Amino acid sequence: MLMFLPLSLAVLGPLPKPDISAGSGFYNLTRQLGGSIGIALLTTLLDRREAFHRAILLAKLSPYDPETSMRLDALNGALQGQGMDATTAQQQALALLSQTVDTQAAVLSYADCFRVVGVGFLCSLPLLLFLGKGGAGVKAPVGH
Repeated sequence: MLMFLPLSLAVLGPLPKPDISAGSGFYNLTRQLGGSIGIALLTTLLDRREAFHRAILLAKLSPYDPETSMRLDALNGALQGQGMDATTAQQQALALLSQTVDTQAAVLSYADCFRVVGVGFLCSLPLLLFLGKGGAGVKAPVGH
């Protein structure tokens, strides 16, 4: 509400009274369309960055890496300590490692999207200079 009310006043305030209903309809259409396009772009970016980060993280995992082997052995031992047989414990340890990679890839991709939104916000700040001052007699339209 802190964003949409001032934006609505900036868009609809300078319009003559007979044109406010048409301007309001066009404003709502462009706002909804812009929001939908933004959500679609961010979802696509999130999906692609998650796949990218997952590929990078998986490339660093190797059965010959001592840290990966220690992690799998620790998970395997913990699962066998809970009563699982060795084969099931090994499969569950690999599944847990895969889940950890997925979680980390998701966190990194959300950080990327947050960064993109922040840069977009900072780049759009100079557009505020084009809003103008508004008239002295401009009153807020009576809302619904």
